[in-house]
This record gives sequence, structure tokens and C-alpha cells, in this order.
Amino acid sequence: MNRCIVALALLLLPTACGPGADAERRADEEYLAGRFPSAYARYRDAVAVSGEARLWAKAGAAAARDGQFSAAIEAYQRLSADPMRRAEAADGLADVASRARRAGDGSALRSALMALSQLAPGRPVGGLALALARDGAMDAGSATRFLPSALAVAPDGAVFDSLLLAYAGIMADRNACEEAAWAFGGVARRSREVATVDSARRGLARCALAEGQAAADPIRADRWLARAAAAGGESEVARQALLLLGRARMRQGDPVGAAIAWQRTIDLGSASDSLGVAAAEHLATLAALDTVPVIPGDTTLDSTRTIKE
Repeated sequence: MNRCIVALALLLLPTACGPGADAERRADEEYLAGRFPSAYARYRDAVAVSGEARLWAKAGAAAARDGQFSAAIEAYQRLSADPMRRAEAADGLADVASRARRAGDGSALRSALMALSQLAPGRPVGGLALALARDGAMDAGSATRFLPSALAVAPDGAVFDSLLLAYAGIMADRNACEEAAWAFGGVARRSREVATVDSARRGLARCALAEGQAAADPIRADRWLARAAAAGGESEVARQALLLLGRARMRQGDPVGAAIAWQRTIDLGSASDSLGVAAAEHLATLAALDTVPVIPGDTTLDSTRTIKE
């Protein structure tokens, strides 16, 4: 006999003869006839009378086959209250997730995966996680939990990079900028898609700037701000990073390095906007203090002489 038929027969075999047994038998008849909505309702009636947790397995199966995914998830969660049936409940939730994926119901897939991960944290869910990511149904909570699993089964580099970019964006939104920056940087180095690289570099610049602003140590600030400036190209983020980079270098006793950063702030934009004015003021202060030696032919340092004069 086919093993699936045996399993189904065992599932539907009534094991009680007390209160609720008749309701369970009637529910079994509805299930076997393919009348799943009625079967689900009768199983609920039966468990309400008997109080037997095992009936939630049948209720969950009926609800899942009827496409009532939320009801099925609830049934299997109730089943898991019995420690002896937690593995059975986990199997049921995995079945609900698979059915939701085939039905294209991303919300139900997410809910089933969240319930499954809470019940059986070590259970592999890579394929389901990848389907959830591709469906675009991940929220911040589920993305944090399932994107690493999806990354592990990514079929190619392009999919891997798109998932890693999504993960980096979520980490940035959650103010986990150091982790996000490394993910953005990985995508920027790996990807061959121009749009993906551009997006990764913008994300890296923003996160590196945030880390540099938050750094109390000028050496750490210098590293992050220089990274933001390099990733940001000619953007306002890059100019803001350069302005702060100059200040970090002054704190390290490097006026020449500071002057170079401030001059680049001007060169990448305008001397008349707020960033340019701030950079010019810093350069003028350096020139007035005569802290930066003027080297003939050095356009960066010549600019400080012009300001001083």
C-alpha cells in the first residue's frame, strides 16, 4: 500500500470513543469526501467537546487543503502545545508553508515560516525562505530571520547579490550600519550589474558616514569617513564625509590631510553652498594660523593661500 495512503489513514483513524468521537467520525467522513471546509469546522467542534490536542492535526490538515492557511497555522500551533506532538506540528507548518508558496500567498508563507522557526529553530527552510524573498513578502523581522537561509541556497551570483543588497538595506534601516556597510561593500565588489553596484555604493556611503559621525575615536572616524567619501563619488554624502574627515584629521594632528579633504569638499560641489562655505572657512583658519606649508604648484594648498590673502 502506498505510504502516503497509509499515513492519511492513520491520521484519520479515530482513537477515542468518549465525548466527541461521533463528531470526529463525521469530520473524517467529510475529509475523505474532499469537503474540507466542513471537515475543518467539524474537527473544531470535536476538539471543543473532547479537548484532545491530537484533533488539531486533523483540523490543520483540513484547513490547509482548503487554503485556509491562517486557520491551519493556528491549528498546528495548538497541536504543538502537546510536547509529544511538536515534531508533527512542525511537519504540518512546513506543509502549510509549501502550500502557501504554490498558491502564491506570500503573507501566509511568511506567517507559516515564522511559526515554524519558533517551533523548530534548527529546521532547514532555505528553499521556502528563497521563495519568500523572491515574492517580496518579507518584512524587517522575517528578513532578518530568513534572508541568511535564502542566501545559502541562492542559485546564482545575481540572486545572491540582490538578496545581500536587500539584507544590507534592512540592516541599515535598523541602524545596524556597521553590518550593513560590510554587506553593501560585498555587493559593490561582487556584482556586475551597474544598477546593483550603484545602489550598493550609495548604501555603503550612507552607512559609512553614519559610522564615522558616531565614532568618538578620530582614527576610527577617519577610516569610516574616508570609506564614505570613496563610495559616495561626487554626491552630497561624499562631500559631507570629506568635511568631517578634515576635522577628524585635525584631531589627529594632520593639517595637510585636513586641507586636502576640505579642498575636495569644495572641488566636488560648490564653494558657495553650506558644505563649501564650511570647508572654505576651515581652510582660511589653517592659512591664517600658518599651519599648512604652501608648496608651489600644489593646487590644494595654493587655495589656502588665496583665502588667506
